[in-house]
Amino acid sequence: MSIDNLPLEITQDIFTLCCRRVVIRIPRLKGYMPRNITTQETISLVCSKWRKIALSTSELWNSARVMFCAFQGVDLDHALENVRAWLDRAGTSSISLSIIAFGAEEPHVRKIRQALLSYQIQRLDLQSIGAFLVPSDTSCHLKSLSLTYELSEPGRVKRVEFPNLPSLPSLKVLRLFFHPYDFTDHRNLYTIPWHQLSIFDNSHTYWPSRICLHILRQCQSLVQCTFWMLVTQEQVQSEVEDDIILPNLEILSLNFDWRGSVDHILRRLILPNIKSLDLISRGSKIKIPLDPTVIELMARRSGFKRLTTFAMPNTSNPVRIGSLLRYMPVLQSIELCGPVTFDERTFHDLSLGIIGPHLEEIQFKGLNEVEIVLMLRAIRERHVYAMAPGPSHIKPFKSVVLYCSRDSDVKTLGKEAERCSEELQTRVTVVSSVVF
Repeated sequence: MSIDNLPLEITQDIFTLCCRRVVIRIPRLKGYMPRNITTQETISLVCSKWRKIALSTSELWNSARVMFCAFQGVDLDHALENVRAWLDRAGTSSISLSIIAFGAEEPHVRKIRQALLSYQIQRLDLQSIGAFLVPSDTSCHLKSLSLTYELSEPGRVKRVEFPNLPSLPSLKVLRLFFHPYDFTDHRNLYTIPWHQLSIFDNSHTYWPSRICLHILRQCQSLVQCTFWMLVTQEQVQSEVEDDIILPNLEILSLNFDWRGSVDHILRRLILPNIKSLDLISRGSKIKIPLDPTVIELMARRSGFKRLTTFAMPNTSNPVRIGSLLRYMPVLQSIELCGPVTFDERTFHDLSLGIIGPHLEEIQFKGLNEVEIVLMLRAIRERHVYAMAPGPSHIKPFKSVVLYCSRDSDVKTLGKEAERCSEELQTRVTVVSSVVF
């Protein structure tokens, strides 16, 4: 069947699948940033029928990325008119817009805001170096906002205050990527409607814990959160005098700059519906000043009845695996960066599913030879119980990675792990802790 004979809705779907978000560069420099014709425009040039379909399909035109470089002599007004002509074709469909402004000054920012941010934008990504580009006062439809800001001359100039954002009654997703120390006044940061957010992410630079905790206290609707937090030795326990209850939070990733203990912060977090908890500082090989018993306290206070994924950093004190898993009855995946300890019943309880009955993925780091041998035996025994005829509440392990603390044992234990993998048709690996 010819595409011309397809129903209009199917033709529109095909066109939409073929078209990607357009990238509009201002200015277009000859020989450096060539003007590439877009798929949307190609389709509209094939024939009059296709042109009519393309121009009437608003979804083809509702996603754009604008890259602006503040070169001298740029006709910004004319360039913005071209962008508006593109977005006008989106009609009343929800618009996804990304604007990157390099070296922009306040006059440029005002023109960009007036020209482009008056549309019914639902997803907005603003990245600026120089003047801070923020949403306009007509952003009542905005559901997702990402703000990235860098000083044009880091270390030399500081803004007086964080800009006052407009009212954002529909905002649910917020991503902020900038350094708080670039601003001398953070009061407007606290006026953001934190109470209505479902998702928040600041994974760019570490924010002082004082700011982070002030924000978290307002985030009662959060479902997913990624926080990079700076904690120093000078910061005292008085920062967290009251409990911080996040009743709807399901996914939490806390990446600390561990210059001081965070025990007093974690003790006050109550997460009754948490499903995924990640405390690992990515790229950090140092031992973290975190008392593992604090996690057990969190588990007792929060319940952890729904926790399925857990990751913990390399701590100064060993993690008692058996004790920890007893507070996580539905856990499916665990990563412990070490050190870890096993009591005399831990391996037996793991094999029978008394602890961790739903565990499928394991990463344990810093194990000695004896612990790895006992762990391999527990893997085999658990597989037998899980695959036995009749109903079973135990799940067999799908992926187990054990990091050996002594390189000389890795070769022998690695071969035993390979045999275990072949026998059980699962993934069991023993590697050196040096890899980590």
